[in-house]
Amino acid sequence: MSNVSGSILFYSSQIRHYAKIDPIFPTHLIFPAMEPHFSVLEVMQTLKQKEQVEVHHSTYLHGFMNPGALEQLTAKGVSVHLNTRLVKEGAIYRSMNTQETFKADLVYECVGMSPNTEFLKTELPGVLDKMGLIKVDEYMRVRGYSNLYAIDDCSTMDENKHGYIANVQGGILASVIINQAKGKRLSLIKHLVMPLLRRPVQRQV
Repeated sequence: MSNVSGSILFYSSQIRHYAKIDPIFPTHLIFPAMEPHFSVLEVMQTLKQKEQVEVHHSTYLHGFMNPGALEQLTAKGVSVHLNTRLVKEGAIYRSMNTQETFKADLVYECVGMSPNTEFLKTELPGVLDKMGLIKVDEYMRVRGYSNLYAIDDCSTMDENKHGYIANVQGGILASVIINQAKGKRLSLIKHLVMPLLRRPVQRQV
């Protein structure tokens, strides 16, 4: 880790399980306004006592940076290349997709997220899309099945994959299943709207 000069972490919810660890480089933690499973303020109070740690309490919900970051980076003249696998060749990086070469002042290696759905290729062939997500209809039903459902990270229901959205979708799905069992007409499920970050972070705690 000697080549790491610092880190900026958004949401940082899992850090509460590792609060006893002291970072060895400057770390800036940006928390959402609230989390449904723990007290953000209590976690921030614990972490702000540590050396090399700065914490910021935003007024936005979990997930706010995902759509807003691209807008802000582009506005600052940063060239963003999504879904690109790079290999380093000396001082340049080459795209494994297009063979295009890049020179970069700073590189973040991001692993992204892959749903753990590989086993379904044999169990339920045809239900996965090219990204490995389970294809569902507007009622969260797995396409081709009348009594099988999927939500959040593993499904195509919404592009935003966040914990609090899973909670909301779970409640909606419960209503769908109950209404279906009672023979009631089902209402279409709308995609959840995500809040966007519209201004850079200024205030520090």
